[in-house]
Amino acid sequence: WLSAARSWLFNKVLAVRVSEGTWNRLLPGDVMQLAGGRGQFPAEAEDDELASRLRNQKVHVTGPLYGKASRALQPGSAAAELEQAVLSAEQSWLDGLRRFGLEADRRSLRLSVDDLQWQLHKDELELCFGLVSGGYATAVARELFQSV
Repeated sequence: WLSAARSWLFNKVLAVRVSEGTWNRLLPGDVMQLAGGRGQFPAEAEDDELASRLRNQKVHVTGPLYGKASRALQPGSAAAELEQAVLSAEQSWLDGLRRFGLEADRRSLRLSVDDLQWQLHKDELELCFGLVSGGYATAVARELFQSV
């Protein structure tokens, strides 16, 4: 349930970023993650190179996996303000996650789907795709069928 609580808090931040159109755009102070890895770095301002890397999904904006202070990078500026505003109403959950000793971390706000293939067999749809570790196929299916 600890993992579910962290995911729920992460999803609250993600939902706000999606509604504001900033889930795939840099906010000042965002922490970025390298595609296909765990490497992260702070991004104070978007330059042309970073914008290109973001567009080409070489780097991703991250959101919080809440826990006790750790060596994980923390956002600053506008990104930190947004996360604090979203999570401020959930202080008891934040305190509980810290008490249980989970270390804070960050995760990409977007999920890259690799090699998407599909086949239709009568009334069955078969999907085949690859995801990074920690990605949920149910989230991909929801997004694929949400507009149907």
